Amino acid sequence: MLVNNEEKRSLTLEKVIDFYQKKGEEISAETAEKVLNLLYFLAKLVVEQHLKQ
Repeated sequence: MLVNNEEKRSLTLEKVIDFYQKKGEEISAETAEKVLNLLYFLAKLVVEQHLKQ
């Protein structure tokens, strides 16, 4: 999944890792990055679909 490096994100890798740690799960930075990319992709998709209606 490609991500625009100039895109400003308020959710960081550290926040994703911390969230999973609070839930009792350990994830790597690589996995956290994949989760983060998926979340942003899905958010954009939802907004695009909503605007088409």
